[in-house]
Amino acid sequence: MATCPACAHDIQTPFFFNLDAWTHLTCPQCKARLEMKAPRSFLMAPLMAPLFVVAQQRRAFEVLAFSYSAVTMILVLWESFHPKLRLRQKPRPQPEVQLKINGPSN
Repeated sequence: MATCPACAHDIQTPFFFNLDAWTHLTCPQCKARLEMKAPRSFLMAPLMAPLFVVAQQRRAFEVLAFSYSAVTMILVLWESFHPKLRLRQKPRPQPEVQLKINGPSN
């Protein structure tokens, strides 16, 4: 369960791939619109490829590369099952003045 950043109540989050439910996620207590923060563990993924290149040199580097990749994948799964929430930003306001380019000129 995740907690609401506005009122700190527990919120049941939808499944990770259920995008429709994520777009309508609100806190049942304070009615705040919520969205999921991006997982931070994806930042560890770009280091995996160089580690596997170095892993061809020695056995110790190979063990290090496999353990690092396993930890990274476990963290990605953990963050997808226990997401962090933030308040949804309001959409940008529409401009009040609209240009009518195809209309008649005055």
